Amino acid sequence: MAYVCFNNSIPAENYFAIYKSNDQFRIRINTEGSVKNLPLNNVTHSRDIIGVIKYHTQYMGLSTVSESISLDMNSIGRSVHFKGNPTMCVINSSIGPLFVKKLNNASCHTCLTNYIVAGGYNVLADMFGYITLKNDEHFKYGLILEQCYPVKQIDVPKILAALRSLNSYHVKNNGLIHGDCNPTNILCDKYGNLKLVDPVNLIEQSVRYRNVDYYDDLMPETELQAFLFSCMEIAASIHECELDELRLEMTEFSDYPIINKTNGIRFTSIFRAEDDYNLIEIAKKMNCNHLKLYEEDKTYDDDYTDQIGDEIDDNYDPSELNNYDDGDD
Repeated sequence: MAYVCFNNSIPAENYFAIYKSNDQFRIRINTEGSVKNLPLNNVTHSRDIIGVIKYHTQYMGLSTVSESISLDMNSIGRSVHFKGNPTMCVINSSIGPLFVKKLNNASCHTCLTNYIVAGGYNVLADMFGYITLKNDEHFKYGLILEQCYPVKQIDVPKILAALRSLNSYHVKNNGLIHGDCNPTNILCDKYGNLKLVDPVNLIEQSVRYRNVDYYDDLMPETELQAFLFSCMEIAASIHECELDELRLEMTEFSDYPIINKTNGIRFTSIFRAEDDYNLIEIAKKMNCNHLKLYEEDKTYDDDYTDQIGDEIDDNYDPSELNNYDDGDD
């Protein structure tokens, strides 16, 4: 589980920090020119800090942010909304630009609670803090999310890793979907791991939005396909080609195909946009053993993928993906 703040340094003016010392939770508050250090006698577990955070942000107007990060609060007023999204903007910080997901007063406690839990999944941007917005006409609070970057390089293992993480979130949250897996919402961290940067429905634990351009329904399988096709659209953009031109090429050096625009099997010949695919089916189709069978068959009819579904090499066991555990309990 990801926690908002556990640092014992002195917070900046109008900030607070929660930390643990000698098995006791404490809070440091920097306000009105003085620093107060108080015990949190009613907090016995890290999950209990949510009420403390809510009180100090919602009623005292303070903010909290991870250790060693300082924020330029004035930069929010100058920030352009991310991709035209009125609830997402950028804030300058000592470690570079970070995303702010804006929240209204009614969703304050619920959103904070749910996103702390959601922070255990690698496909979701990490949370760095929670701030009170001073000069926003429509929103009062904001989640500080990790710095992410445009995807410059993408491959099959990274796509599958992100899909496993997203599937794990679906399984452990009763099928709740993110709701907006599309190319503009998928960035990467500094290590190249794919990230969904806007939490959308996850922070309220209910579906309030669905991107109808990528979702025909609210099923988790539909979301996995939306994420997969979004990733391949990003790949097509990187390779400067149309999605229909993108190919998967088998290689003897890897279990997974290489994404390119010149050699191999067309991606859209393997995955049809009108069909739904679960994680196991996607993993099968993205495996070189499957592509070899596909390449050797010269009929290439529309039902071919279904015909060879049971012919995958016995040495490849995609069922192990069901045991993938990405989130903390």
